[in-house]
Amino acid sequence: MGKASRNKKLKKQQKEVIKNDGDIKLSEALLTLCEPYIIPDMNNKRYEVLISLSAMVWNVCSFPENMRTKKLIEMIQVFPELKGFNEQDVMKLMKNSIPNDPRDSVVILHIIFGMLQQKIKHYPDDDRMVMKYWLESKQGENILQVKSVTPDAEKNMHSIEA
Repeated sequence: MGKASRNKKLKKQQKEVIKNDGDIKLSEALLTLCEPYIIPDMNNKRYEVLISLSAMVWNVCSFPENMRTKKLIEMIQVFPELKGFNEQDVMKLMKNSIPNDPRDSVVILHIIFGMLQQKIKHYPDDDRMVMKYWLESKQGENILQVKSVTPDAEKNMHSIEA
């Protein structure tokens, strides 16, 4: 198969994937997960943390339900603010829906739990995985760009940008 044929096939697969996911760009879906937690005058660093959390949550939800807690614990350990939380701590906080501990780490965990619920509620069948994301500044506005793969495409190393 020539390069032109491969490109044509890839574009067709990308259109099918986007169509199957309800024409929702992954960048828009991630921003939707962040929306309830954005505060006025939020600085860029905190905004980027929210984006990171939404990408992490998105990927955790792509695993089968019986593996999500384990993957969540693994991914939580990546965030410096959350190191030291063990599975029992996380499970206890998941069951307590109102944060009564003002530590940043507890607030972050409650944001993660809220995002998990929203992902499952609004995008239950969207199995794309976030591979890479970045913010681009266009005309003074930050635009989220996302590179993703679907489980089937991952086998063939195809990716799409949303």
